[in-house]
Amino acid sequence: MKFSIIIPVYKTEKYLRQCVDSVLCQSFTDFELVLVDNESPDTCPAICEEYASQDNRVRVIHKKHGTAASARNVGMKSALGDYLCFLDSDDYWIDGEVLSKINNKLEQSNPDIVELFYQGYVMSTGKYVLTPDIDYTDFYKADNEDKIKFLIVNDRLNPSAWGMCISRKFLEKSQAYFDDSKIIEDIDWCVRLFSANPKVDAIQERVYVYRIGRPGSVATTMKVQSLFDLCEIINNAPSILDVESGKSHILMNYVCYQVMITLALTYRKSVQATTKQKKEIRKSLKEFCKKYLKYYHVHPKVSKAYKIYRIFGYKVMSFALGFYLNHRSR
Repeated sequence: MKFSIIIPVYKTEKYLRQCVDSVLCQSFTDFELVLVDNESPDTCPAICEEYASQDNRVRVIHKKHGTAASARNVGMKSALGDYLCFLDSDDYWIDGEVLSKINNKLEQSNPDIVELFYQGYVMSTGKYVLTPDIDYTDFYKADNEDKIKFLIVNDRLNPSAWGMCISRKFLEKSQAYFDDSKIIEDIDWCVRLFSANPKVDAIQERVYVYRIGRPGSVATTMKVQSLFDLCEIINNAPSILDVESGKSHILMNYVCYQVMITLALTYRKSVQATTKQKKEIRKSLKEFCKKYLKYYHVHPKVSKAYKIYRIFGYKVMSFALGFYLNHRSR
């Protein structure tokens, strides 16, 4: 079997059918669909069983409720396909040719990871968010490290599970399963995946649609523990990537980008954290910036922040990041 598509399912009964149908309509048919019911309290378990009774490519796993990461781990460890793809159960693939496009990449270059491009769907307006298209000519000519650098510089490195297709053999060899104790798990997973030096390719076209602003989603209910998780992931990244031994790693540029995002979030009023907690998070990342920012700032946004940092210092840079995030979000 070529693909296992894994979908953790929890409290998404309004969107689940669109998600599942977008997989089952694929023109490339050599796949299994693994629906992992995370003890959803709505009609999702019944919907999953309905699909399994109608299509023998669908398998349902019912598990005790836990994080989305725990559901993905269960799906990954039960997968039979040579390659793993993921969807969140409130999202969907853009058309019926997604697996064909991924398969073409696998046949062409035999990568360990294929990065997938996406577009957002804003729930409040019903409109799609499209980032500008870019020329991938230099990407296809580059060696593996420069391919990763290209993705970072052009905001095309997506750490989320749904943003990648991964070789199951590579995943099992690197043992890069999710840390199911964390709510924000994708950055940690991405760092550990790339620490194993995967061969990377990418699909230029948009193939995935994710919902922005869905009530109840993790992205719309940012809590302080998520920020503390991000700080821990960021501070652990240098040792995971072997930077502490003096070895440089291109992914540290992406980690520094996550530092900027985390700092900016400490100024967002909607984040459920006290002023004291926000100050604690900024303090925890100060030494990281002092140690690594001067070496890892190829991302354009990090480069701009680093210029502020050099001239005005850490405190002003942090405030400027928060001002930018709040202004951009209006």
